Amino acid sequence: PRLNLSIEKYIYDNYPDPKDPLNRFARRLFLYKNSNCVVLGKNQNIFREINLRLASTYSTPILRRFSGGGTVVHDLGNFNFSFICLKEDFSRTAFTTELVNNWNSALHSRKIPGAFELEINEKGDMIRKLDKKKISGSAFQISKGKSLHHGTMLLNSDLHTLGRLIKLDESRLSSIQDRATKSIPSPVTNTNMDQNTFVELCIDSFVGKFGVPTDLGSKIEKLKVDNLHLVRHHNIEAQLLKIDDMT
Repeated sequence: PRLNLSIEKYIYDNYPDPKDPLNRFARRLFLYKNSNCVVLGKNQNIFREINLRLASTYSTPILRRFSGGGTVVHDLGNFNFSFICLKEDFSRTAFTTELVNNWNSALHSRKIPGAFELEINEKGDMIRKLDKKKISGSAFQISKGKSLHHGTMLLNSDLHTLGRLIKLDESRLSSIQDRATKSIPSPVTNTNMDQNTFVELCIDSFVGKFGVPTDLGSKIEKLKVDNLHLVRHHNIEAQLLKIDDMT
């Protein structure tokens, strides 16, 4: 988790200069998966948000991200996405709307077992259309002419442990007085989608909607690394870099 959050911050900090008109097409999508951990928003009180005794018992790392939003629990059954673009192009639902549309289309064309239709609620969260249960929460950061939207996707998480790690009894909560941002609890459920299928949908959504025209992409200098690939969708393309190991 510490490495993935550090890579995410590095990508955001080193985003191309937003003031340069040549970077108007610059967008980034970072996909990653964490082992068990709890991640707080930058304005949250750890004592209000987390069952610290249980986290200690499970040896669950507790981290704080650089964006706002509420507390989330990650495990290997959850996938994370980060969509980075110019501040002027910021939208709470730009990427997720495209993802939901592709997701729902894939259910009918690919006959994905166990999956179900999604929609976006008034807060911008992705939810199960059938019963409005939440399957993805989001957080945002806007600074220095750029914006970040990152979120979770519950594929096959341990929801029992997730709930216990962020559930505190009311007597303890009533004894805490602060001005910190409080998480808003919502009923959640897993999507039961295969993680490789989810990754494909994310990449297809990003390339199809936010890639660059092929005549422009062909002029972009390619990195001299073996794990860099070019992904095309009609006349749109994007560079795909897979990070396997870090030294």
